[in-house]
Amino acid sequence: MYLKALEEPTNCDAVRLIAMDFSKAFDNVKHAKLSEKLKSSSMNPYLVNWYLNFLKDRRQRIVFQGMTCKWKDINKGVMQGTVTGPHFFNLFINDLEIKNCSNTLVVKFADDSSLLVPILKNTQDCSSKAIDQFKDCSESNSLPLNEGKCKEMIILKKGRSEDCVTPIYGFERHSSLEILGLTFEMTSRFEKCVKKKLMKANKCLFVIRKLRNEGYSQDELDLLFRSLVLSQLTYGLSVIAASPPELTTIQNFLTGCYKRRYTSEQIDINILLEQTDRKLFEKLCKQNNHPLREICPKIKEYTVKLRTQEAQWPNISTERFKNSFINRCIFRYNLALQF
Repeated sequence: MYLKALEEPTNCDAVRLIAMDFSKAFDNVKHAKLSEKLKSSSMNPYLVNWYLNFLKDRRQRIVFQGMTCKWKDINKGVMQGTVTGPHFFNLFINDLEIKNCSNTLVVKFADDSSLLVPILKNTQDCSSKAIDQFKDCSESNSLPLNEGKCKEMIILKKGRSEDCVTPIYGFERHSSLEILGLTFEMTSRFEKCVKKKLMKANKCLFVIRKLRNEGYSQDELDLLFRSLVLSQLTYGLSVIAASPPELTTIQNFLTGCYKRRYTSEQIDINILLEQTDRKLFEKLCKQNNHPLREICPKIKEYTVKLRTQEAQWPNISTERFKNSFINRCIFRYNLALQF
């Protein structure tokens, strides 16, 4: 999405990516307010009642070295690590929006919330306004921000300097940010992200090697490789693929695994990428409220089919934008939304 903003013919010099941090996010979800939001949601009433019963009359106590304190009623907090925890929190912050702020985008998933703010030339930077709205909305939900842990990263248009974007609120500026398990870099590369993935994958290879020495069959090793190693490498693949050098690095790793018999399958990362892209595109075609739907390619409104391409082709001047997920759908797979 930020690549699309930088590619627009408008005077967008940069995009400010701000990772917001709630103070004790899951612990500050008030049950009374969450109950109100559950009741006003479009969820099935039976499911709402089940959730409300789950929150009702919750108590906790501390047991330490044989000593037990009295039970204490609690009226706020959702448990992390549970299936319902992230769903509760998503519903709780669902009304958090930024309005009238030059195409500012809010990305929300549980307690990982981020702001994408385009910085336009000869236009007042509305980053402070967006942050103020975010703070007001979060505080109205009794979710104060931990400003000391909020971070920002600047993605620049080619030829622009970082000096054109002034720091705000004292947020610490980084050259990379980790969001939902993926490390984004201001260069639009994913070198650090892939490096972390390969480090985790190598630890799993050690386990597979030990099990192979213990006499596990190749079929069993193949299953372990797919579940332990390949799952690590393919998480976020549609995002990472915007940087082709990282795909080459992953492919070299997979080829080495095949040669060393960690797996009996010759895995092509480009085939996996296409399968992943098509599944994601199919999913957003079925969901009218999918966040990527607005920037997806549309069918050309021609009465006569003049070319083999079906989608509306965007104007592209950089390879990094052409390699992004949406444009792969257009240029590689010739996919488009149908209404």
